[in-house]
Amino acid sequence: MKKQFLFSVLILTFFSFQSKAQLSGTYTIGPSGNHTSFTAAVSALTTSGISGPVVFNITPGTYNEQITIPSITGSSSTNTITFQSANGDSSSVILNYSPTSTTNNFTVKINAGTYITFNKITIKSSGSSFASVIEMSGTNISLTNNIIIGKQNGGLSSNYLEGIVAGGINIVIINIFVCFSILFFVFFSYYIYYC
Repeated sequence: MKKQFLFSVLILTFFSFQSKAQLSGTYTIGPSGNHTSFTAAVSALTTSGISGPVVFNITPGTYNEQITIPSITGSSSTNTITFQSANGDSSSVILNYSPTSTTNNFTVKINAGTYITFNKITIKSSGSSFASVIEMSGTNISLTNNIIIGKQNGGLSSNYLEGIVAGGINIVIINIFVCFSILFFVFFSYYIYYC
């Protein structure tokens, strides 16, 4: 009985560690990849955390989804998280969402995430009245070689059509980099540094 109990505890411990292994290395997002969507990849990050640098190579295509990236356990200046097109063509991977209200007015939301890079992808908001593209409240976020597409509002003032929203009340933004990205819209919020 005592041996059987000890064996059961060992087996449960083994499977517990197996199911919660932290991510580290290179993964693929796409129909036949490790993760079929951005949402699945973010879920894996949130559930497992990371123990080394993580790169998500995204196969060409349009991904109609909205993602929120919270603080990820294990992320640091060494253990970074990168989302990038697999073929290096920013126009071949499109992350698109069509917001319908103030509560879902973003395609990508980084909510206290750190050391996250989006590289060589198109991030688009195709909403009509609500079309903010990226909302960031985190540190060490990089947007490099991307195409960011929001709705041009024809000169009318609207807080719902902002391209990149970085900051707000009681939110500290540090080291936000937008490098060599093509930006299609009228508004920019503050705390964004250009290379």
